[in-house]
Order: sequence, then structure tokens, then C-alpha cells
Amino acid sequence: MGTVNIQFGKFQKELLAEVASGPLPEIVHQFRAPDKRPPAVVSFAFTALVLAPFLFFLVGVSILQLNCRKCNTYSPLLFLLSPLFIYNKTKKLVFVGANVSNFPFNSTAFFFAAGFQGCIGSIFALFFIYWLRLNMVQTLCYLLALALAAIFFGQYALRYVASLRSHKKVD
Repeated sequence: MGTVNIQFGKFQKELLAEVASGPLPEIVHQFRAPDKRPPAVVSFAFTALVLAPFLFFLVGVSILQLNCRKCNTYSPLLFLLSPLFIYNKTKKLVFVGANVSNFPFNSTAFFFAAGFQGCIGSIFALFFIYWLRLNMVQTLCYLLALALAAIFFGQYALRYVASLRSHKKVD
């Protein structure tokens, strides 16, 4: 057959010898510059804009005439807690609480109702933890598990409430 002669140039021989015998050159990473943030005044303005409806609510509720003898001594505390109070029809100050009239306390439905309420509370806690330290993927994984549990418990809890309503209609 035939022979093939390949001749490398002087530069290629030096490069091959340098790479084969010495350390490789150091790779220097250059990261992208971080995005610019708006000035602090703009951030504070939007925070105030978001909190304004809540503050208007607090002021609006506190402006209502609270004719209560004990309220005068605790007026700063009452101002802070005023969203928790409402007037009933007789113009008395009433604390707003949870309506637990249909909550089952004496049957297996209690397990499902408490489990459903616990899942809803856990989802709110998960949102708070996401705000502090979790990333979106971790939060979605936890949320999937909590949502499945909430669906399971909620189905049985709402089935119990529906059975109460159907019994009341029959009676």
C-alpha cells in the first residue's frame, strides 16, 4: 500500500508538548452582574401602597363610636384590636370569633374535621416558611403532599356537614 507523512508545524508541536507535560491553564469564571434594584424610596412607597387598605380599615373601625365604659382605659390597645370587634344589633361591642356550631366534637367526623383544619393551617404555615427560606420547587413538593391530605380530610369533613344539612331539611 502507501505511506502517509503528516508534518506538524512548529507551533503545534510546542502546544502539544506544553499541554502534555504541564498543568492546564486556570479557568476564571465571570458571573453576570446582579440586576439593579430600585431606590429605597420606591420600595417604601409600594410597601405603603400595599399596606394602605389595611391601615384605612384599622382607622375606619377605630372611628366608630365605641360606647363602652371599660374601653376608655384601654384605648390604645382597643385601636390595635379594633378589627376583631363588631357591633351587634343592640349596639354592644362583641368579639368576633370562630363559628364552631357545626364542628363535630363527639364522632369520628372530628378526626376528619380537625385534620382538614390542620391541613389548611399547615398550608398557611408553608407559605410563611416559603417566604423565609424555601424555594419554589421545595414549596410545591410540600404543597402537593399537604393538598392531597387536605382533599382527603376535606372530602369527609364536608360530607359530614352535608349530612347535617340534609337531616335538618328532612326534620
